[in-house]
Amino acid sequence: GIGLEFCKQLRNRDYQVTATCRKTSQALTDTATCVIPEIDLTEPAVEKDLHDRLNGKKFDLIIHNAGILRQEPEPTEANLMEQFHINAVKPILIARQLTANLAPKSNYFFITSRMGSIADNSSGG
Repeated sequence: GIGLEFCKQLRNRDYQVTATCRKTSQALTDTATCVIPEIDLTEPAVEKDLHDRLNGKKFDLIIHNAGILRQEPEPTEANLMEQFHINAVKPILIARQLTANLAPKSNYFFITSRMGSIADNSSGG
């Protein structure tokens, strides 16, 4: 997906890449300098877990690229709230937790898609 491609492009530019993921793949392991698996945004304490596992490491660039889309014929309120929480709230909570991991003059990017769009929600977002 787009996250793996970001890793590849950054490694091609000689960046040291630390990638987080729910489940790792051989392609990610071959690309990233460091892989931190089992980062699941549906878990309540994922922000602290990620912070602890990064162990104070500093980053010049953090790209948050994660989200879910549950397509149901008739979405429930619980389903919609889960998607909102994962796609909108969790990135903010994670960013707040990782503030200490940002090096001076660093950048933090949030990547989204139509899944998070209110204006263009033809994909179900």
